[in-house]
Amino acid sequence: MEATAPTAGAGANGSVGAAARAQVGPPTNPMATALLTDQYQFSMAYAYWKAGKHADRAVFDLYFRKNPFGGEFTVFAGLEECIRFIANFKFTEDEISFLKSVMPMCEDAFFDYLREVDCSDVEVYSIAEGSVVFPKVPLMRVEGPVAVVQLLETPFVNLINYASLVTTNAARHRHVAGKSKVLMEFGLRRAQGPDGAISASKYCFMGGFDATRYKASGIRLDSGDLAYLSIEARKVFHAIEKEFNIPGFGKMIITASNDLNEETIDALNKQGHEVDAFGIGTYLVTCYSQAALGCVFKLVEINSRPRIKLSEDVAKINLEQSCPTGEYQKPLHATARKTASRSHQAAKSDTYKVSVSGKLYEFIHYLWLNEAPVGELQ
Repeated sequence: MEATAPTAGAGANGSVGAAARAQVGPPTNPMATALLTDQYQFSMAYAYWKAGKHADRAVFDLYFRKNPFGGEFTVFAGLEECIRFIANFKFTEDEISFLKSVMPMCEDAFFDYLREVDCSDVEVYSIAEGSVVFPKVPLMRVEGPVAVVQLLETPFVNLINYASLVTTNAARHRHVAGKSKVLMEFGLRRAQGPDGAISASKYCFMGGFDATRYKASGIRLDSGDLAYLSIEARKVFHAIEKEFNIPGFGKMIITASNDLNEETIDALNKQGHEVDAFGIGTYLVTCYSQAALGCVFKLVEINSRPRIKLSEDVAKINLEQSCPTGEYQKPLHATARKTASRSHQAAKSDTYKVSVSGKLYEFIHYLWLNEAPVGELQ
């Protein structure tokens, strides 16, 4: 992981002030304010404050449990927006008044505390945005006062989930289309609102697309047998170039659209075609085949003491995040990177055998014995 707090305009101690806000700038979406969260998070913050534990030093990891689209990799995105968010994290008087109205049971002193809250004591460590990442490896590690970091859970998960999902979707489309084809994001009309559309344009570019929708010279095929029509169109262009002596006319750009996705592009490649550019909309920006990435934000340390999440659902136990050395199973990731570069047909999930060291096993066992509730003896 690389430390990204300085990127947010923080000083050596991670402080975030007016200078940092000016350097980083506000979040792209003006709705990304300190109130972009659940009331549950404020209830948690209040509980910490009421117990006098709000300043306890906590560490949270943000990660996901399974690669999207049945694939073997994910592209991490959304980090810049998270940095913008914490650089501008501050409650206004109007927001404090609103919180008072929905949480009348809380003492005024709690809202006085919220008035002073910012992210000056929060540190963020992160994998570089745009990196290929894998399940259960922390994308971001957030350290700071537990009440403050608790308030960052919902906005951080919100800012990372869709960004990483659509960037990964774009990368998968680039992978199947190949490097030589122009890929255009055509999703403005089909995206979930203005924010979904603008975010999609940004993150599709990060995932390997060349541009958002634009008017290109040439011909656009929007229905019918795209492979056949593109070949016939190319023949006509070459004939016109030869007949009328127009140099380069035979290389006129042919663009294809009409609800394209990975599977249809792969099918076109197998048939053979003369398409130069693909315009992809609905299946790209809505991430049609998977609605969400499923990022989670879990407590892994409090006051320098490691914590472990316990659950009857084994998949929800955060084993890797509790590793004291921060070392993960590199053979798994190396294998995934290798297989991710295979043909699109083979880019599906496989099962890998993974083992842990004796030291890690003993550490996890220690955490389990200390944290697991003891069953009542009958």
